[in-house]
Amino acid sequence: MKTLSVALLFVLCAVAVRAQDIPASVETAFTQRFANAEGIVWDELEEGEFTATFILKGIEMSARFDADGGWILTMVYLEDTDVPSAVQKAIAKQFPEYDMYDVVRVENPNGRYYEMTLESEENALVVQVGETGKILKKEPVAVDME
Repeated sequence: MKTLSVALLFVLCAVAVRAQDIPASVETAFTQRFANAEGIVWDELEEGEFTATFILKGIEMSARFDADGGWILTMVYLEDTDVPSAVQKAIAKQFPEYDMYDVVRVENPNGRYYEMTLESEENALVVQVGETGKILKKEPVAVDME
Protein backbone atom coordinates (compact mmCIF):
# COMPACT_ATOMS: atom_id res chain seq x y z
CA MET A 1 0.00 0.00 0.00
CA LYS A 2 2.86 2.39 0.80
CA THR A 3 4.33 1.65 -2.63
CA LEU A 4 1.13 2.82 -4.27
CA SER A 5 1.16 5.96 -2.12
CA VAL A 6 4.72 6.73 -3.17
CA ALA A 7 3.87 6.23 -6.81
CA LEU A 8 0.85 8.51 -6.54
CA LEU A 9 2.91 11.13 -4.75
CA PHE A 10 5.54 10.85 -7.48
CA VAL A 11 2.88 11.45 -10.13
CA LEU A 12 1.36 14.37 -8.27
CA CYS A 13 4.68 16.07 -7.53
CA ALA A 14 6.03 15.87 -11.06
CA VAL A 15 5.02 18.33 -13.71
CA ALA A 16 2.46 16.49 -15.78
CA VAL A 17 2.81 16.84 -19.51
CA ARG A 18 0.27 16.13 -22.18
CA ALA A 19 0.88 13.26 -24.56
CA GLN A 20 1.40 15.68 -27.46
CA ASP A 21 4.29 17.29 -25.52
CA ILE A 22 6.26 14.03 -25.42
CA PRO A 23 8.85 13.84 -28.22
CA ALA A 24 8.09 11.16 -30.81
CA SER A 25 11.51 9.60 -30.19
CA VAL A 26 10.62 9.12 -26.52
CA GLU A 27 7.23 7.59 -27.27
CA THR A 28 8.77 5.26 -29.86
CA ALA A 29 11.50 4.12 -27.47
CA PHE A 30 8.93 3.56 -24.72
CA THR A 31 6.62 1.55 -26.98
CA GLN A 32 9.48 -0.63 -28.21
CA ARG A 33 10.58 -1.44 -24.66
CA PHE A 34 7.13 -1.69 -23.01
CA ALA A 35 4.75 -2.66 -25.82
CA ASN A 36 1.93 -3.91 -23.56
CA ALA A 37 2.01 -1.12 -20.97
CA GLU A 38 -1.32 0.16 -19.68
CA GLY A 39 -2.45 3.29 -17.82
CA ILE A 40 0.53 5.33 -18.98
CA VAL A 41 1.03 8.72 -17.32
CA TRP A 42 3.82 10.92 -18.66
CA ASP A 43 5.78 13.46 -16.62
CA GLU A 44 8.65 15.76 -17.48
CA LEU A 45 11.04 15.66 -14.51
CA GLU A 46 13.42 18.26 -15.82
CA GLU A 47 14.13 19.78 -19.17
CA GLY A 48 14.69 16.96 -21.61
CA GLU A 49 13.94 14.04 -19.27
CA PHE A 50 10.62 12.22 -19.44
CA THR A 51 9.14 9.57 -17.16
CA ALA A 52 6.28 7.22 -17.90
CA THR A 53 4.52 5.61 -14.94
CA PHE A 54 2.49 2.59 -16.02
CA ILE A 55 1.29 -0.94 -15.34
CA LEU A 56 2.87 -3.90 -17.15
CA LYS A 57 1.59 -7.42 -16.50
CA GLY A 58 -0.04 -6.19 -13.29
CA ILE A 59 3.15 -4.58 -11.96
CA GLU A 60 3.54 -0.86 -11.40
CA MET A 61 6.63 0.59 -13.03
CA SER A 62 8.25 3.84 -14.14
CA ALA A 63 10.68 4.33 -16.99
CA ARG A 64 12.83 7.39 -17.67
CA PHE A 65 14.08 8.50 -21.08
CA ASP A 66 16.09 11.43 -22.39
CA ALA A 67 14.65 13.70 -25.09
CA ASP A 68 16.28 11.62 -27.84
CA GLY A 69 14.53 8.46 -26.63
CA GLY A 70 17.58 7.11 -24.83
CA TRP A 71 16.56 4.82 -21.97
CA ILE A 72 17.92 6.02 -18.62
CA LEU A 73 16.33 3.65 -16.13
CA THR A 74 13.33 1.61 -15.12
CA MET A 75 11.93 1.38 -11.60
CA VAL A 76 9.78 -1.59 -10.61
CA TYR A 77 7.73 -0.98 -7.47
CA LEU A 78 7.94 -3.99 -5.15
CA GLU A 79 6.35 -5.27 -1.98
CA ASP A 80 8.80 -6.02 0.84
CA THR A 81 8.16 -9.72 0.31
CA ASP A 82 9.36 -9.48 -3.33
CA VAL A 83 12.87 -8.42 -2.33
CA PRO A 84 15.49 -11.16 -3.00
CA SER A 85 16.73 -12.98 0.08
CA ALA A 86 20.34 -11.74 -0.31
CA VAL A 87 19.07 -8.16 -0.14
CA GLN A 88 16.75 -8.90 2.78
CA LYS A 89 19.56 -10.58 4.72
CA ALA A 90 21.94 -7.68 4.13
CA ILE A 91 19.35 -5.18 5.36
CA ALA A 92 18.48 -7.31 8.40
CA LYS A 93 22.16 -7.70 9.29
CA GLN A 94 23.29 -4.08 8.80
CA PHE A 95 20.10 -2.30 9.83
CA PRO A 96 18.33 -4.58 12.33
CA GLU A 97 16.46 -1.76 14.08
CA TYR A 98 14.96 -0.41 10.85
CA ASP A 99 11.71 -1.20 9.05
CA MET A 100 11.84 -1.38 5.25
CA TYR A 101 9.32 0.24 2.92
CA ASP A 102 8.98 1.89 -0.50
CA VAL A 103 11.11 -0.71 -2.25
CA VAL A 104 11.97 -0.38 -5.94
CA ARG A 105 14.16 -2.43 -8.22
CA VAL A 106 16.14 -0.03 -10.37
CA GLU A 107 17.44 -1.20 -13.73
CA ASN A 108 19.75 1.01 -15.79
CA PRO A 109 22.38 0.47 -18.49
CA ASN A 110 24.94 -0.30 -15.76
CA GLY A 111 22.93 -3.04 -14.06
CA ARG A 112 20.33 -3.57 -11.38
CA TYR A 113 20.00 -2.69 -7.70
CA TYR A 114 17.33 -2.29 -5.05
CA GLU A 115 16.49 0.98 -3.36
CA MET A 116 14.37 1.30 -0.26
CA THR A 117 13.56 3.57 2.63
CA LEU A 118 14.52 2.29 6.06
CA GLU A 119 13.02 3.83 9.16
CA SER A 120 13.76 3.39 12.84
CA GLU A 121 12.25 5.21 15.80
CA GLU A 122 14.86 7.95 15.42
CA ASN A 123 16.15 7.91 11.84
CA ALA A 124 15.29 7.29 8.22
CA LEU A 125 17.63 6.27 5.43
CA VAL A 126 17.46 5.66 1.71
CA VAL A 127 19.61 2.63 0.95
CA GLN A 128 20.73 1.10 -2.33
CA VAL A 129 21.65 -2.58 -2.28
CA GLY A 130 23.13 -4.68 -5.08
CA GLU A 131 21.60 -8.01 -6.04
CA THR A 132 24.23 -9.90 -4.04
CA GLY A 133 23.42 -7.91 -0.87
CA LYS A 134 26.28 -5.41 -1.05
CA ILE A 135 25.28 -2.01 0.36
CA LEU A 136 26.02 0.43 -2.45
CA LYS A 137 24.83 3.68 -0.91
CA LYS A 138 23.04 4.98 2.17
CA GLU A 139 21.80 8.48 2.78
CA PRO A 140 19.96 9.93 5.74
CA VAL A 141 16.50 11.31 5.04
CA ALA A 142 15.20 14.36 6.84
CA VAL A 143 11.90 13.19 8.28
CA ASP A 144 9.72 14.58 11.03
CA MET A 145 9.43 11.50 13.24
CA GLU A 146 6.61 12.89 15.42
